[in-house]
Amino acid sequence: MHIDFGTRRIEYDVRFDPKPFFQVAVDLDGSVHVVAPTGKSLEAIAERVRRKAPWIIRQINYFERLYPNSTGHNYVAGATLYYLGRQYRLKVIAFLGKPHVCLKDQFFYVSLADPSDTRKIEILLHQWYRERAKILFRDILDKGMQKIRRHGIAHTPTLVVRSMKRRWGSCTKYGKILLNLELIKVPSDCIEYVVMHELCHLVERNHTDKFYHLLSSLMPNWRKIKEKIERGKHLVADDH
Repeated sequence: MHIDFGTRRIEYDVRFDPKPFFQVAVDLDGSVHVVAPTGKSLEAIAERVRRKAPWIIRQINYFERLYPNSTGHNYVAGATLYYLGRQYRLKVIAFLGKPHVCLKDQFFYVSLADPSDTRKIEILLHQWYRERAKILFRDILDKGMQKIRRHGIAHTPTLVVRSMKRRWGSCTKYGKILLNLELIKVPSDCIEYVVMHELCHLVERNHTDKFYHLLSSLMPNWRKIKEKIERGKHLVADDH
């Protein structure tokens, strides 16, 4: 299915669900997915997608700027990379020693034997991001635990960092916190918001008024940060 919005055509697929809400998601590859309440007409779904069209286009454009694609062309010298919300340029250096990544000033330096090996450059950068994410996310989680403990949460949850297509993070029913590796590319206050959001789910499982009251008490400016993260990259938009 598709809609036309200005000069852009937005193609999307639809899945029906008994739950009474719409969900629109944009994957990193730019594909658009819609979950709609069972029984909704295709016309009503198209209208809802049209209402979300500006947001969808922003996400697609953002992903095209931010994420390397499978061709590897974003891993050549001069490419733009992101770390904690800031832009850096990629410099690739021919080096016969152990391959490594270094962040200095406004540049990511990747040193390896074959500067044309974009796949190896991608792997090295992915490892560098993951190592930094594990350290930074754990630090932010520990600080969040200092706030949530007074609400009856005694034990720090297990933290898992992984690549996820449609969510910044999640909290499992067993109390495990999953965070998207791509968070390492956005500003630190956005990471703090996602962590605090998931920690609140340890107390309130669903997005009830109690949940948002708790989140507001622990992070009063969360709405402003949520708006900021949505202007850049917000993987799922829910309409209840």
